[in-house]
Amino acid sequence: VTDAASSPLVRYAYENGAWAAPTQAANGFLDAALSADGSQILALTATTLVPVDPVTLAMGTAVSPSGTW
Repeated sequence: VTDAASSPLVRYAYENGAWAAPTQAANGFLDAALSADGSQILALTATTLVPVDPVTLAMGTAVSPSGTW
């Protein structure tokens, strides 16, 4: 993941002794990190925090910050 505007989150899986075709979540991520328990990827866009399943790359409900910074 990079800070380019069209940065996708991509998963490369190693299955049955070979690399599978990569899967991709939506574009526009600025950064991402695996949660401490490994249950989700926390991905950032310019305006939201998006939980992502690390196996399927299914995106959860995005959370927008509230209040003033």
